[in-house]
Amino acid sequence: MAVKRVFNGATIIKPGAYTRTVVQNLTGFPLSATGTIGIIGEANGGEPQVIDILTREAIQDAKTRYKQGNIADALGLLASPSNDPRIANGASTIIVYKTNAGTQSTVTIVNPVPANIITLTSKNWGVDENNINYAVSEGTVVDADAEIEGTVAGDYSLSGTNEDLILDINGTTHTFDNTLSGTVTSANLIVEMNDDTKWSPGNAPVTAAANTVGTGIKITIDTAEISDSELDYGYISVDAASTIDLIVGITGEVRGNKGSRIFTIVKGTLSEVSSEIGGVDQLEIEYTGAADSCVISIQDAGGERKLTTTTASSNIPSDDLDILLENTVGANQLTIQELADQINAHVSYTATAVAPNPDRAANELDYYLDVEIPDVPLGFKADIFDTKFELDTFGTLVNVTIISNAIRAYIINSTPAFLTGGVNGVSANSDFTTGLAAFEDERINTVIPLISADAGSLTVDSINAAVRTHVISMNSTIGRSERNAYCSLNDTKSALRTAARTLNSQYVSMSGQQVRVVDAQSNLSWLDPWAFNCICAGMQAGSEVGEPITFKVINVNNIRVEDGSWTPKQDFATLIEDGVLIGEPLDAGGFRVVLGNTSYVTDANFVFNRISVVEAVGYISYDLRLNLESVFTGTKARTGTAETIANFIKARMSIYLKADITVGDDLNSGLGYKDLSVTLTGNTATITMSVTPVQGIDFLLPTIYLADIQQSAS
Repeated sequence: MAVKRVFNGATIIKPGAYTRTVVQNLTGFPLSATGTIGIIGEANGGEPQVIDILTREAIQDAKTRYKQGNIADALGLLASPSNDPRIANGASTIIVYKTNAGTQSTVTIVNPVPANIITLTSKNWGVDENNINYAVSEGTVVDADAEIEGTVAGDYSLSGTNEDLILDINGTTHTFDNTLSGTVTSANLIVEMNDDTKWSPGNAPVTAAANTVGTGIKITIDTAEISDSELDYGYISVDAASTIDLIVGITGEVRGNKGSRIFTIVKGTLSEVSSEIGGVDQLEIEYTGAADSCVISIQDAGGERKLTTTTASSNIPSDDLDILLENTVGANQLTIQELADQINAHVSYTATAVAPNPDRAANELDYYLDVEIPDVPLGFKADIFDTKFELDTFGTLVNVTIISNAIRAYIINSTPAFLTGGVNGVSANSDFTTGLAAFEDERINTVIPLISADAGSLTVDSINAAVRTHVISMNSTIGRSERNAYCSLNDTKSALRTAARTLNSQYVSMSGQQVRVVDAQSNLSWLDPWAFNCICAGMQAGSEVGEPITFKVINVNNIRVEDGSWTPKQDFATLIEDGVLIGEPLDAGGFRVVLGNTSYVTDANFVFNRISVVEAVGYISYDLRLNLESVFTGTKARTGTAETIANFIKARMSIYLKADITVGDDLNSGLGYKDLSVTLTGNTATITMSVTPVQGIDFLLPTIYLADIQQSAS
């Protein structure tokens, strides 16, 4: 038996040197990111009831997307909350949850049948999306029915017998029996050819008319004689058995053609004109087998998209094709060139990839239904996919939804048609609860409900209570995502005091003052107290962990209590005692936060009463836990592991000390913590220690001793 060695989880049998790399992570990872604020409320635009994560760079575009409403106004306040040099930034990330269930506007574009082909849906939500209109015009590639122009000018010398025009039209043979003789003008022969009684079987399958140029005759397929599915693709093929064809010069074969289209999408002063879409063949297929009829389709069925053919002769079923283009999960199976190769492997077909890019996905081809392909090749296009790609990718107003199995070309409409169905929607209390539940899965530092008063079915007290429940849960042992919140109430002094005392939470602050600020439309407007909260939260997010917002100057034009029932200069003591967060004017101009307090009023706890201290404690809890998990969870409990964990914590605590999140003092030997203990029992490490979080300086108490004047001279 060979000699083996087990090293780093591998069994080694071949001699040589093998390496194991171990990272000695003694301090963990960089400090966890802060500055993320979650806002929940209403707006006139934007997708409803989804998590929308915005970086600072995306805020301006988001303001445009959300249009008007509390969310749109809040974004700017969170990003630029203060003109105080001690507040360097605002929120670094904003997580938005829009509660009101607005809808998009839509319109369906049809073919000439009419049958629906695609749906245009506004990219944004809200009632003003109904102001979008569209028009479709024809491009340089025009729609054309199958038409053959005669190459011989009249008059014609006819015998009146044995002079037939035999046409193969979409798989059916039609014969015209001429009865005129002698010298016949083209006008007289046109009348004869338009006489249904001269054709068999049935009516005349074509319309005869004078040539566009000259005195000859042209024939155009009569669309009334072919099925709807073939109207854009109907063909005329002059049969070799014809006799009159050479006399009038009507020879050869031709198929109808879908033209190109240009879309114009307009909303107000914004007009988006597409490039010319479609009109380009991607693949040509012709049936050359023995069957009299062969129809081809590209259709969805059973969750798959297939190209299929059906021949009329039951004795040659082997001529039928069944080729998968797209599987049940929407994955393309072939390129256009590969599709052509598969078709050409059958002796009864000829296929040519004529696409500008033969490697294009075959499932991007248009839908077709039972189009005859003997006699004349059918050019397959990708106009519908190209329309979707163009409007989705390069337009800002609408997206395109392709309707399964929709065939033929879009109708041309020069008169603009408007989208409909967009509404702003309304919110219910449950929508806020749902949004808060969605926030549970996100790393958020601060939560703000953008509501300060009852509105419709919304009750602000219920929403504030739900926010309190949310942050308590997230700060719990199970929640593991510490955060604070700012709630508000725009009401009387008495109602505000009661609401703050009802919340009574170290994780929630309560405000009641309106602020005059620049709104999303760049107008100076009075906004409800939720806007004051956005400014306070923005300052918290834009400063170091544990930095108090007390006495920080806020970026507002004015501040007020709407009903005048209290003023910060006269009522500050009562309101602070009740746990209300307030702002006040400065004698030198401007406005500031009086005290960065929470709504906690149970006692004078130095942690629970101050936003900044709660933030520091929550940050240490989250960051230390995260780093301990990252480094130790899932590793072996080796000899000395308890000491390793303790050393890791000591190193981590030194980082908090350097970042001024903890404070060294006489009681903790300048370390910011003391009494660290790590006990490892089985698979569980129990850790205890005492931490000194940073506090803000709230009170300065100078004592000034006055000395009497004493002077002497000599």
